[in-house]
Amino acid sequence: MRYIVVLSLMFLAYPVSSFGWMNPYITSVANESSGGGAVTYILEETFETPTTGYDDPNWTEYEPGTSSIDPTYSTAITGSQSVYLDYNSDQVPLLTNALIVNPTESWGSFTFSVNSVDGDEIFYLRDSSAGIYRVRINIQGSTGAVVASCGSVVGVNSVPITISTDYRAWWHYDSVGGLLEVSVTNLASARPSTPDISIATCDNTGPYNWVRFSGGAPTNNGRVVDDVYISEEEFTDIP
Repeated sequence: MRYIVVLSLMFLAYPVSSFGWMNPYITSVANESSGGGAVTYILEETFETPTTGYDDPNWTEYEPGTSSIDPTYSTAITGSQSVYLDYNSDQVPLLTNALIVNPTESWGSFTFSVNSVDGDEIFYLRDSSAGIYRVRINIQGSTGAVVASCGSVVGVNSVPITISTDYRAWWHYDSVGGLLEVSVTNLASARPSTPDISIATCDNTGPYNWVRFSGGAPTNNGRVVDDVYISEEEFTDIP
């Protein structure tokens, strides 16, 4: 079992605000789909950094047994690199980002592809201090449908995904209002105006501070992830 922590001393060069450490990797970019306004992302990860893959320094790899995580995977969804999580030996690899900002309401997007449908989670929002997963997204093993849960409340999109096909997932989580919205589109599509899954009665709500991707199951089932964006502002397209 090995643990790899990707850290950076660059945080020491930035001052402390009244809300905690200022993250130099929080970026503001034009969001053309909302009329050219600027959207500030609290996490923006494209895995394009040479050698290491990670653009953001706050990723932690957990690679139990012979499971592995490759952040410079060259068969990329977009660009030249993605991250590949390979499940082996009945032990799940986990890729976690410890956010500097702990949002109560946020919008997010990531691209993904799976080698099989297995019923295991692909994405989580977790409150590490409370030991609670606020949000989970997984692929239903029996049908290939996308399943989202918010606390103990579950929603299902009955349209199955296809193995080895690239998709973009969109989500919106409001811990105060108890709302989770999830959609899955092809890579070229913006966020749909009506979500595939809408849960308005989330329980165990609250802020989160971890974003986590899972390698899934069974043995030798790989997952590819790319273009991870999270913001406290609503956005309908990515840079």
